[in-house]
Amino acid sequence: FAIKVTPEHSFGLSANLAYQSFEARGLEAFAGMSPTLASNIGVDSGMGYGARIGYQGKITSGLTIGATYQTKTKMAKFKKYAGLFAGQGGFDIPAAMGAGFALKLMEGTTLAADYSHIRYEGVPSLANVNNAMTGGVLGADNGPGFGWKNMNVYKLGVVQELGETLTLRGGYNYGKNPIQDTETFFNVLAPATVESHVTFGTTWTFMPQMELSFAFMHAFEKNVTGAGAAAGTDLKMTQNAFGIAYGWKI
Repeated sequence: FAIKVTPEHSFGLSANLAYQSFEARGLEAFAGMSPTLASNIGVDSGMGYGARIGYQGKITSGLTIGATYQTKTKMAKFKKYAGLFAGQGGFDIPAAMGAGFALKLMEGTTLAADYSHIRYEGVPSLANVNNAMTGGVLGADNGPGFGWKNMNVYKLGVVQELGETLTLRGGYNYGKNPIQDTETFFNVLAPATVESHVTFGTTWTFMPQMELSFAFMHAFEKNVTGAGAAAGTDLKMTQNAFGIAYGWKI
């Protein structure tokens, strides 16, 4: 639902309906951390719900600002993996908030910047530290998790229109990885170590009502060296993604 309170300012509210699935194999290394841990048992899935509210305002003819808040998305628990994730299989999607602006620098050129904050610490299965050495049991309410910290993400992008048929885009994204060096052991399941991303994209309007878009993302390799009880468990990741889309205006 969206409403314009003035010609330049609008608010929106939406429901988030989510579906997620999970499968794990080879969890034998964690067997001593939970009496009910099961591995190689196939896919489990569940539905969830949340909400999002947003604001967009046109401050001048060339400057638009916006802000958004998304509640935690409450997901159904993974029953098959109740002995793995804290809270008997809980794996909610964290709350997030953000703000940004788009500034038209000149005809055909737009600069955009965003900031967002992701509340991983509100989801026990993501935020709990690996406390197995002090009696923590996988799947318990206070059981071991990934030890992720809240994350701040900064984005900068530019759009360049070349006539009416071609649009070029580029961007940079930075967010310090949420994994602490003392938490690498459990994070072999989710080695989300990357911090810096670059993106490139283009849209080609080859007919008045038809367009073709391409996008590429590269996340630079980032290493996390295990420390403390996690010494000897080192993580690293790099990512590449490519997308293509066809649009038909009717």
